[in-house]
Amino acid sequence: MVGSTGRTLGYSSDTAFDPELIAFLEPADLIIHETNLGPAHTPYSALAALPADLRAKLRLIHYPDGFDMTSSIKALREGDVLLP
Repeated sequence: MVGSTGRTLGYSSDTAFDPELIAFLEPADLIIHETNLGPAHTPYSALAALPADLRAKLRLIHYPDGFDMTSSIKALREGDVLLP
């Protein structure tokens, strides 16, 4: 989706890791992606293995309790502002 700032947001939730979906989302300026346990979710290890420039655009949601918030991909928290 292209916003009024001309930037794009990619959003994915509750999905197993899908390289085609990642490729579809990659052009976005910011990508919100879930990570959790189980086959219906994307494991963090799959996202952490993506190239650094892509990881820099990722923000994580739906992560499991006890998730290491110092991960190499920023995890969103309630109240985070995404646009200046």
